[in-house]
Amino acid sequence: MAGAVTSMKKSAEIFKNMNNGRIRIEYIRSKLKPDVWEKIKEKILETFRKPEWREIVRLTLENPWTIDWARDFGEYKYYLRGVIADYMRKSENKEFYEKLYRMLMDEDSLNYLEQTVLVKLSEWGIISRPDTRSEGSIYYLSDWYKFEKLAEIDTSRYKSLIYVEKKAPAESIASTLYIIGHITGYGKGYPTWKMRQVAQQGKLYVFCDADWAGTHIYKVFAEGAIRLKKISGSVLNAKRRLREKLIKEGYTEEDGLFLLEDASKEWVKLVVSNSKRLGLDFEDAENLGLPWEIEPKCKEGDERKCRRYELQSLIDLKMRYGIENPYLAYVAYRLRKVFKEGLKPLLPDPVEAYSDVVIEAIEWGIRDFVKESVANAIAATGIKDLFEGLKLRRDLAEMLAERVSIEVSNRILKKELKPQIEDYMLRLDIGLPIHAENPDDFEEKFWEWSGANKIEELLG
Repeated sequence: MAGAVTSMKKSAEIFKNMNNGRIRIEYIRSKLKPDVWEKIKEKILETFRKPEWREIVRLTLENPWTIDWARDFGEYKYYLRGVIADYMRKSENKEFYEKLYRMLMDEDSLNYLEQTVLVKLSEWGIISRPDTRSEGSIYYLSDWYKFEKLAEIDTSRYKSLIYVEKKAPAESIASTLYIIGHITGYGKGYPTWKMRQVAQQGKLYVFCDADWAGTHIYKVFAEGAIRLKKISGSVLNAKRRLREKLIKEGYTEEDGLFLLEDASKEWVKLVVSNSKRLGLDFEDAENLGLPWEIEPKCKEGDERKCRRYELQSLIDLKMRYGIENPYLAYVAYRLRKVFKEGLKPLLPDPVEAYSDVVIEAIEWGIRDFVKESVANAIAATGIKDLFEGLKLRRDLAEMLAERVSIEVSNRILKKELKPQIEDYMLRLDIGLPIHAENPDDFEEKFWEWSGANKIEELLG
């Protein structure tokens, strides 16, 4: 599977780098003229104002194994703590390094390290970031998986990916939306990045709060992460200025100025052009009379502009109108009415479906004959000990399988046995308590079953 292959490649790269001593920073450093590397390192450190962060970056640059050995951010954090602990023992400035150690136990500091410091270093082109911390899951088949599972799924056969800002609404709609062809996920950080990556060639819906933060989340998908744009832009400008300065000082490409070429702007690649804001729509929330709160950072003035509606406010529809699953009802309404997305079920792979029917039909047609043949064959052997402890005897099982398969083949050739296809085998199990004759019939019944028709009545 793709995920396993990726993991194996990653392990192979780590082993190769450790074995050859050519980890990323060391490799870059070996390609640069020594004083060019020092100037680049100095410029990188200048971009961090606080001395604590400058020292953490310096320790990373001088101990590149902390990055290269780390399979994820958590391992990098512990490797770096180990380096700092060593400095705490050896340095005269013990209090300073104790402060650094405590910083790496603080959640806000760890977020800055992961989302800003390592991003800056990767934009400089001297490190490859370890996997970020993942909080979130996707629903696939009949279970929840980590977002890495997306790498193994052929998403082209699904209608869309749906990203949900909150866990509870996601869990309320995921299994049903999967039946009608959508893969649902929730999370932050890595999950949003992974969804943007996978959704490049497909369609993605964003289901988020009707507030400033929800708009920002949607824009991450539709326009790219603002934070990454700023970091990429600032690093690009710093690299350009340093490159111009070194060229004036007489340095050439052979001295290693390749590292100062324009950044690749990775954030641009992760813009999903075909992303849509599924909801919660502000006007819908207002017309439905959902409970609202005040935006924390909103200035005094127009109360309406300061309102925010959370996804969970949809629960109010259950209490007022008896809509069993208001999240599903609203999503189904938006998909069909606003985005003209059909609610027909996702049909199974035809090869898999017909294979299952054929296997069951053959089994059904020969079951009684097989039982009779096995009984006769066992009696004919005269064997008394039919079990070996808590196991069946292999020699007896192999003999019976060979003998009965020959008898079954002969009976089938003589047309004395044939597969039996029953009507129940032909009916697709959609997975919902909806009896429908065809996809169009299913869609209409799903519209009512989900409660989307009630949302339509309320919104007019």
